[in-house]
Amino acid sequence: MADFNRDRVFDTGADRSSDKGKHHPDRAWSPLVLAEFARYMYEHNTTATVPRREDQWQLGFPMDSFVESGTRHWEAFKALAKGYPAFDQKGNPVDVVEALCGVIFNVQGYLHQLLFNRLPEADQRKILDHVRSRNPIRTDSRPSYDTSAFADSESPESACDRLHRELQARLGSSGKASI
Repeated sequence: MADFNRDRVFDTGADRSSDKGKHHPDRAWSPLVLAEFARYMYEHNTTATVPRREDQWQLGFPMDSFVESGTRHWEAFKALAKGYPAFDQKGNPVDVVEALCGVIFNVQGYLHQLLFNRLPEADQRKILDHVRSRNPIRTDSRPSYDTSAFADSESPESACDRLHRELQARLGSSGKASI
């Protein structure tokens, strides 16, 4: 419902309704945290085996993957906060900022998926279509495959493309979003 109580008048003569009682997303997050988290997402996506956009996770991860990864990052943070060293799976030291960004990613990913699943299917499809349009299927850096599983006339790349098209068709026709 429109608020026609224009109680703020600016020097220009324009007026605007009060912002009292309205959400203020710009006040909810620290700009320092957002900048560091954006750096974390960029770094972890551009240095991946197959580089990807920072929003590609919105295509859907299994919920338990957020829990498992989030728990590892939380455990690293807890150790570091108590003065203990923490190491990743390769034995490299973990920095407290990296651990906290990993916690933030997994918590917000889990929450995103919970909220996403509550949306009407038509809205889910629109969101997935938007994210897919910004995350094209990579054909340039695919790993090599054992070709014995494919028909003589079908390359691994064309088989992957075919399977991806079939999956998209199934998701599109059912309207179900994968998680």
